[in-house]
Amino acid sequence: MSTWLPDDFFATHWRRRPLLIRGGASRLLTPGVTEDELDDAIARLSRLDPDRVKRSGDDVVFAQRIDAVVPRLRALAQRLVPLFGSACVGFDGSKMRDGHSIGSHYDYSDNFILQQSGAKLWRLHPPDIIPRDQQRLRMLKHPELGPVPMPAGAIEYTLEPGDLLYIPIFWPHWGLSRGPSTSVSLLVDAESAHGEIVPTLAALLSEDERFWAPLPAVPVDLASAEAALPDALARVLSDLGEALRDPEVARALARRWWQARVTRLRQAAGVAPPRHASSADALPIDMARVRTLLQAPLPPLDPTRLAHPEPDGAAHRLLRDYAWRPYLKRLLVLCGRAHAKLHDEAHRRSLATLIAGVQRLAPDVLRDLLLRPELTSWIWRMAEALEFAFPPQLELLVRHLGVALLPALFVHDALPADEPVLLAPTDSTEIHLLSLACALRTREPLPEVVTAVAAGDELRLGEALAIPRAALREPARGDGWEVVPLPRAPGSRVLLLRTSRWYTEFFPAREDVEGRVSPLFLDIDDAALAAWRAAMTEGLQRVGDHWPAARAELEDSVALLLPVRSRGLQPHNASVAGFRGLITASARPDYMTAQTLVHEAAHNKLSSLLDVYPLLTNPDHELHPSPFVAIPRPLTALVHGVYSFLHDIQLTRRMLAAGVPALAEAPMDRYLRKIEDRVAAAMSTLRQHARLTPAGEALLAGVERALTT
Repeated sequence: MSTWLPDDFFATHWRRRPLLIRGGASRLLTPGVTEDELDDAIARLSRLDPDRVKRSGDDVVFAQRIDAVVPRLRALAQRLVPLFGSACVGFDGSKMRDGHSIGSHYDYSDNFILQQSGAKLWRLHPPDIIPRDQQRLRMLKHPELGPVPMPAGAIEYTLEPGDLLYIPIFWPHWGLSRGPSTSVSLLVDAESAHGEIVPTLAALLSEDERFWAPLPAVPVDLASAEAALPDALARVLSDLGEALRDPEVARALARRWWQARVTRLRQAAGVAPPRHASSADALPIDMARVRTLLQAPLPPLDPTRLAHPEPDGAAHRLLRDYAWRPYLKRLLVLCGRAHAKLHDEAHRRSLATLIAGVQRLAPDVLRDLLLRPELTSWIWRMAEALEFAFPPQLELLVRHLGVALLPALFVHDALPADEPVLLAPTDSTEIHLLSLACALRTREPLPEVVTAVAAGDELRLGEALAIPRAALREPARGDGWEVVPLPRAPGSRVLLLRTSRWYTEFFPAREDVEGRVSPLFLDIDDAALAAWRAAMTEGLQRVGDHWPAARAELEDSVALLLPVRSRGLQPHNASVAGFRGLITASARPDYMTAQTLVHEAAHNKLSSLLDVYPLLTNPDHELHPSPFVAIPRPLTALVHGVYSFLHDIQLTRRMLAAGVPALAEAPMDRYLRKIEDRVAAAMSTLRQHARLTPAGEALLAGVERALTT
């Protein structure tokens, strides 16, 4: 079974009673984890996910899942997955001073304490002091359960360096450091039938018309102290009981659940599916490759340097290097969930082909692709759609993902050969290839679902069209097709579109309750569109003339500008966090457009920083007066206002200093004083009420310095 556990371990100790193995830690983990290695892991984990590191001054430091940043521990955890039959195997780490502890508590995992340095006294008690209902809630991840007083009569063990102590699930335990000590814990999280099987059963029943059909309308006596269950609804429960007793349902449930579980175990262990499995059987995720992408070391990110654009742009580039990784993880998780819910084999195969291709892309290509608004918003909308799992909507999303990913995959030779990808055409004779800033136009109408296949250096659409790889890099024409550039400002990479089908269908279609997001101006006429593009071009030019560093950041992070209806000289512009890399704006004079562009680019930038680090710990339901809008807002919204208007202030100061002629006729110095006062008021509120994280403190310190320069 293993060289570090007794042969009878699972029969006599597993989830029954503790076990102390002198020298057992050394047999499992050689070499051990040094204090320097643990300190480095804690520092890297703090940057990756600060919530995983808990501190009590310097007396206690507890780090959850250090295997996320220590490759050899991750590899060891993967090797142990088959031994325990669990996909949730990992390592925690802790450092303590003399006489300190994380307190008496119990877990929903089986723990193997591996003492690395120093000594620790452990007190353990059987779980009979934990009521079964609390054990149930603990297994359901109830956040307030875990701490428990340690009663008299506890079992005691003293661990020396190299020793191993097995603590079964639910056993209260309390480790007290004898002098300074370090230890790591091998955790095997428990999984329940409720958490594992119920979702599979729900998916299975969703295919049965008795359970997806609308419930009957029946009158209910709400005044009755104990309303009777109507017969029409009782029949639904009767149908459920009948379904659960059906042997075919039981077999289908067992098959689906076990296949899903084995897939998770393989992924956790880094084991590829058997060779005979087709691409449609399981989503092809190479966990070793994904971990390499997600955990490649990065220099520390100093939020102080992100307060406003710097001439060399290094801090902003580093932010983008940090920001794209969460999107890759979300993309893979959502695609895995969608793949399991899709009924149509062609869409399952298309999704598998796309994800196989994504894993072949170089990190810099992935970064630029995943931070485009088509991908950030696709991730948002797919998360929404999975809550309902409506198959036609999921299939449409898969086709849109094909349009978003296919151009980069094909151009960079990452698209698996001869595997079909399904696309949603932009209109009857055009497909926008936004990441390549071009459109593919066809002479004949396209079907509602287009099938694309990579065949050598050609991309074949349906049976009639073959587009060479080189044709997607510059304007070209072929038999029945042409590739044309999409409109951009001269010298800019930012696209200036009326819209594209993805945005027509999935951008918010009406203003939200606070009026913060306006619908796109889809019926803008050609003359107004030309005037809008001219205004955006002139605004970009103004930014470049007076603040080159801000223009460079904007070009690096904003991929697309789309129009909204004009409100004359009144500002009408927005950014949506879920559509990262997109700005909507109306046409205004060039200096106003310039202010809009740096303002909204700052919102995009801050949203990316918030994806990487929490800036404050105040809950969103805690509202405070906002000097920027007429309603109370969460403190995160005040940070957004301060940050974006700081960029207005910086640009306006530069334009006033340069003597921009149009500003002489506008009350721009009065506007400047107004937004400076609003920013100062918001900063005062933040300083009084915000519970800032270290990243938040660093950012606000940088903002305060920028306001005075």
